[in-house]
Parts: sequence; C-alpha cells; structure tokens
Amino acid sequence: MDTVIGLFEDHDKAEQALEELEEADFTRDEVGLLAQRDAVEDVLNADREEAAVESAGAGALGGSALGGLIGLLAGASAVAVPGIGPALAVGAWASVLGTTAAGAGVGAAYGGLVGALIGFGVTEEQTHVYVEGVQQGGILMVIQSEEGKNARAAEILRDHGAVAVNVVTQEANE
Repeated sequence: MDTVIGLFEDHDKAEQALEELEEADFTRDEVGLLAQRDAVEDVLNADREEAAVESAGAGALGGSALGGLIGLLAGASAVAVPGIGPALAVGAWASVLGTTAAGAGVGAAYGGLVGALIGFGVTEEQTHVYVEGVQQGGILMVIQSEEGKNARAAEILRDHGAVAVNVVTQEANE
C-alpha cells in the first residue's frame, strides 16, 4: 500500500482537496485527517456565526454551513497527542494514533504523531514539519491507497496548496 502525506495550512484548501479526492474515486477509508481540536472548533464557531448572520434576514438559522471537511472532523475521534494536545483524527490517523499514543513512545515531546509518521515511512526530520504545522492549526492529510494511485493523490494535494507533500511506498515502510 502506498501512502501520501501533506499538510494544509488553509482549511478551505484542504476541503477542496478532499472534494477532488472523492471525485477521483478515493474513498473515505483511504483518506485520513488530523487536526488540533481547538483549531477545528475555531473554524466551526466562525462558520456558525457566518451562517447566523447570513440567515438572520431569512428568519432561520441554516445548518448547512459546515463543509465536508470540518463536518467530517467535527465527528472525528478525539485523541490526546503528545506535543499537539487534544486532536481530532479521522481514518488512518484515528487507528494509528489511538494505539501509538497509548503506549509506544517515540520521543517524549512528540510521542504518538512522530511514531505514526515514522511508521508511515516519513523521515524523522520531515516529521517535525508536520508536527509543527498541526501545532499551528494546520490539517495533516494522509491517503493510503492501492499501488498506482499515489501519484494522483499527491498531485491533488499539491494542486490545492498542501505543503511538504511526501509519497511513501510500501517498501519504505518495511
């Protein structure tokens, strides 16, 4: 299985990438998301306020303001990630961080996230870019798909502004 990892500093761009991944036949099972809980809550609150202002003239509060990405993260698994704090994880991140954060410490400062990234085949140096990005409110996206789809996934992430896009093949994980 191939793995593509990218960091989004802009939530709207991550949302657009997620939509294009779905249009390109990537399933929700193949896509994982990780974000700080506080960052997601800030976006949720801003979206709710915007929806309230937009719908005030119509006399009703619309509930459709939550986009697919933030809505997906709003229903995500809550995990405590050393160095990140309370986070929300969907897909691969939820299962990997649930087990990694619970025990297998790789570095006291970053713990589970660094261990998970190294497990995906990311170099230790590159992991710090991802950890710092999530600490600063970014969204870390991982796509695990069958061989041959990784180039398209990486292209979609890059096209939508992901930074530090990393493509790792199964052989690098073994």
